[in-house]
Amino acid sequence: MKYKMIKKYLTLFTAAAMLSSSLTTAAVTVSAETVKEAADSSSASDVTNTEEADSSSASGMTDESRTYTDDSDGGHAIEADGQEAAYSGISVTKTGEADGDEADFYGENAAVFATNGAALTIEESSVTTNGTHANGIFSYGEGTVVKVSDTVIETGGNCSGGLMVTGGGTLEAENLTIHTTGNSSAAIRSDRGGGTETVTGGSYTTDGTGSPVIYSTADVTVQDAELTSLPLRALLSKVKIRSHCRMSRLRQTTIPRTATNPTPIRPS
Repeated sequence: MKYKMIKKYLTLFTAAAMLSSSLTTAAVTVSAETVKEAADSSSASDVTNTEEADSSSASGMTDESRTYTDDSDGGHAIEADGQEAAYSGISVTKTGEADGDEADFYGENAAVFATNGAALTIEESSVTTNGTHANGIFSYGEGTVVKVSDTVIETGGNCSGGLMVTGGGTLEAENLTIHTTGNSSAAIRSDRGGGTETVTGGSYTTDGTGSPVIYSTADVTVQDAELTSLPLRALLSKVKIRSHCRMSRLRQTTIPRTATNPTPIRPS
């Protein structure tokens, strides 16, 4: 009898121990799963946070890249070579020197340069150059299209035009303010190989000797614009001889006779 009771208690004790062990194991298992899930969740959160950080960083880079500068001889602050690119609200500054045909005909040393079929758009920006043969915005080559609007362009060196088209490029400008102060620096300019230049609205002023507002060997259309020229070459150069220039609704101005401008030429 006593043996049976002892055996019964042992059986109950064993069962209780097994149940306790099972509960403990289950608790441990649940805890492990919870930890794993928490770890996975934390990892996912880290990934999300990293992505957000990367996005924030990229945004920061975009904001920080609103100023483009170049001070090398022959270089560019912005160059679009066979690609599509668009800029808004940027500031471009170009210094550095160049000489001769590479700059005048092929775009060397221009602040903004597009070539090889590029499609470049610039709006609500400013472009400033101060160097010899440092054109503002240059479109070179057939298939290259530059569109610029609501932008201020200032050039300070000799042989530094505001807008420039050669080699069959295309440039479309709207509501620009262009001021050149160097010699031989037309505000609207084209040269070897010509191209297509369309200018609508805006104000275009030249101060330097031999700097007409328009120097054209291309197919040029200018309308609803104000053209002001101080130099003796006045408003136009080569337009009637070597290009097809269509102008309408222009406000043309020459500076009155002064000691530095004794015989101003007025538009016919």
